[in-house]
Amino acid sequence: MSICQNGVIKAISNGKIIIKITRHDACDTCRVKEYCHTSSSKEQLVEYQDDNNQFWHVGDKVELSINEKILLYSICWSYVLPLLLMVMGIFIAIRAGLSETLSGISGIIILIMYYFGLFLSHGFIDKKFTYKIKAIDKVREDND
Repeated sequence: MSICQNGVIKAISNGKIIIKITRHDACDTCRVKEYCHTSSSKEQLVEYQDDNNQFWHVGDKVELSINEKILLYSICWSYVLPLLLMVMGIFIAIRAGLSETLSGISGIIILIMYYFGLFLSHGFIDKKFTYKIKAIDKVREDND
C-alpha cells in the first residue's frame, strides 16, 4: 500500500525535479493540521531526484507516491525514537541521582545530540526515503 499525492512539475535542473503539491481539502478539516508540517502552507515543494529527466517537462501533472512502510519508518525516526531517547535519558539521570532539573536538561541534551546526528546523516536518509513518480497529464512539447 502507498500514500499518493498529486502535483505539478515547477522546475527541472541537474537531475532534480521540483514538484509543487497543493494541500487537499481534507487537511482543512483536520484537527491536528496546526501540528502537521505539511499544513504550514497550502502549497509544498518536493524535490525528486531523477537522472533521466528528459521524459518530464515543466507543467506536467504527476502523482507522487511513497510506500506506507517508509512513511511509518520516517515517523518513527522523527517523533517516536527521539521521545523514547529523551524519556530514557531523564529516567537514567534520575536513577543516577541527579536532580529533576539536571535530569530534564540531560533529556534535552540527548534530543539535541539526536537531531544533530539526524542532520548529519541527511544524505543517507534521503536515499532511504524516496518517492515514486507517475505521469497523470503530460504537457505537449513545442518541438512538434
